[in-house]
This record gives sequence, structure tokens and C-alpha cells, in this order.
Amino acid sequence: MEIQGLIDSLRSTDRYIETIFLEGGCYKFYQFLASLFPDARALINEERDHVVTQLNGSCYDITGMVESAGVRLY
Repeated sequence: MEIQGLIDSLRSTDRYIETIFLEGGCYKFYQFLASLFPDARALINEERDHVVTQLNGSCYDITGMVESAGVRLY
């Protein structure tokens, strides 16, 4: 399964999906991805207000691939 395609498909299901997973549901998004990709790791930004998913050396949130600068495993 290709992760970027999966994220794009999920994001297109509803206009509120991006808002939900960016404004409070980012860890739930990680849990969703981890259920499909067991090697996924949750990383949090320095401000400790956003979780991204690291998979195969890249980081993702509901918007797709994101920069990994400033995120780490806590």
C-alpha cells in the first residue's frame, strides 16, 4: 500500500478530515497509520503540539509528507 495515495484518498473523503487531524486528532491519525503500517513511529514537534508519523524515513500527517525538522520521539 502506498502511503501518500492512502492519505490523499482519506483526505478527499470529507472537507473536515484535514481539520480534525490537524487540530487535536494528529495522534489518532498516527494510530490509524500504525494500524496499517506496524513500523510507523509517532514523533512530536518541539512545541509539543503536533504529532507526525515517521515511516520508511519520511514523516507524514494528514496533509501528506512533511518536513521532519524539529520533530523527535518522546
